Amino acid sequence: MQDPPLLKRNQKGCVTILRGLAVAFGLLLVIAGPVLLVFQPKSQAGWATMFAGLIFMVASRFEEIQEIGLASFSAKMFERRVGRAEDAIQNIKRLAKESSRLALASIQFAGRMGGFTDEYKTRVLTDTRRLLDDLDITEEEIAEVESLWHAAVEFDYAHWTLGQSKVPKDLPQEFRPRWDSLRGGGVEGRAKPEEIRVLLSDADMLTPERDEILKDYEYYVATRQHRREEAWRRRREQN
Repeated sequence: MQDPPLLKRNQKGCVTILRGLAVAFGLLLVIAGPVLLVFQPKSQAGWATMFAGLIFMVASRFEEIQEIGLASFSAKMFERRVGRAEDAIQNIKRLAKESSRLALASIQFAGRMGGFTDEYKTRVLTDTRRLLDDLDITEEEIAEVESLWHAAVEFDYAHWTLGQSKVPKDLPQEFRPRWDSLRGGGVEGRAKPEEIRVLLSDADMLTPERDEILKDYEYYVATRQHRREEAWRRRREQN
């Protein structure tokens, strides 16, 4: 009985010979086709001969065509895997955005009377921005993630301007309902700088100090930065 490796080599040799014969025969037919067209111009024999030759030549490379087809299929499978990987990356980005948003909100809303220091909050915000930037999250998406964070800061500015936890001594009694209304909306219904400025002006309470705080508030709304960093850190000491 013939050795399997030797049998495979013999089979491969036979295939090579047959492939060569098919190419040679096909080439011969392709060459013969024009000759037949010269001697029999009204006959279709020449075209048929050339067509048959091409069939023989293509058939001799059938295995390679199969390999090309398999390569194309592999490429499509690879593209499909790449597409799935890209979808996974998008999911990771969405997860990072949502986790960051909730983390920032939980830190900002936890322990409103005291809680984390401003230095710690700033460090968390900076680190989160860096993480999102490394994940190629856009500036618009980062702003969306930080929306609750900034809303809480704006609430703190409004609360600071209106006296924080104390009723201002110079608040006229008739303006108390308006003052309570501006303070009663929580973070979502926080008072805007212009609303506070109108109240303070009407009540003749717009002191230089409160005017500076309102300017700080307006600056933060416009830039998402603190205009007077030190004053912001010491805001709870001023009452």
